[in-house]
Amino acid sequence: MAFPSPPSASPSGSQGLPAFSLEQDRDAYRTMLLIRRFEERAGQMFGMGQIGGFCQLSIGQEAVIAGVRMAAQPGDQTIAGERIHGALIAAGVAPRAIMAELFGRREGCSGGLGGSMHMFAPEFGFFGGHGVSGSPVALGAGLAFANSYRSQDRVAWCHLDAESVSRGQVIETLESAARFRLPLVVIIENRCGDTLREGLNGSVAASDLSQRGRSFGIRGWQVDGIDVRAVHDAAVRAGAFARSGQGPFILEMLTLPFRGHAAAGVVGSASQDRDSEDPIAIVRQRLAASGVSDGEFGAWEKEVGAVISEAVGFAEKGGEPDPGALQDFVFAKG
Repeated sequence: MAFPSPPSASPSGSQGLPAFSLEQDRDAYRTMLLIRRFEERAGQMFGMGQIGGFCQLSIGQEAVIAGVRMAAQPGDQTIAGERIHGALIAAGVAPRAIMAELFGRREGCSGGLGGSMHMFAPEFGFFGGHGVSGSPVALGAGLAFANSYRSQDRVAWCHLDAESVSRGQVIETLESAARFRLPLVVIIENRCGDTLREGLNGSVAASDLSQRGRSFGIRGWQVDGIDVRAVHDAAVRAGAFARSGQGPFILEMLTLPFRGHAAAGVVGSASQDRDSEDPIAIVRQRLAASGVSDGEFGAWEKEVGAVISEAVGFAEKGGEPDPGALQDFVFAKG
């Protein structure tokens, strides 16, 4: 398979990106809207003390989550770092199960034992969020190795934050993944993309994290992570490359943080003056131009709002985990 040409380097809203069909835009918008409203409510519940521990939100990263998921094929696996609520929603996990997990309820998708960063849903192809910096890459390579060893037509999609890229286990894993030509796509979610987006139209800069595997022969691209079309286009081609036996691929998604590191830190909001940098507003503008009415947008908002309200109500009524479950899934028991 020939190495694919880089994706369009055009900033969001400009020409040059592959067009989405109306149905693709509808699906992307509804998925991204559900993620946004879920995260907003989760942040609210965290502020009210209903959610303990940490609450890592992915507001502003919806295009990365939705675009990559749209490019995945049945049987593929996803593994991630600490921001996983949106990835679980995109994978098809019920919002009520995710919210219940955040509330620490036994009805949660990990029995109330995982919290914000450590949820698992292998039945949906989601192999967990992992709070240890850099660990998703090593674990994701293990999934990719199993796929290769079993001759399965699957790709492991691994999401991690930009701060983890220089970790020793990440570098060592990339070297091994390249040696064995593993079907692994590494998605670097660079939430400081506002300082790097200018590099999309220029030469590779020193800050180009997509080139961290270059010394091992691993290809990589920087991608406009606020336009779901750019994300989807790059993910489809990177996934096909990895699936064909050519080896791993790195995609650095440049995004803009709307919140700080955790729910308590607010960087900005999806206000009108940020519409040009809001991944959801960008899709809404395209849908409106295609004839979608305000009434239909309102119906989607109402539908999503009902789902989120039901999820919160379900979580509030849930039960505490059985103390005896604390040693479940622990290999070395006392």
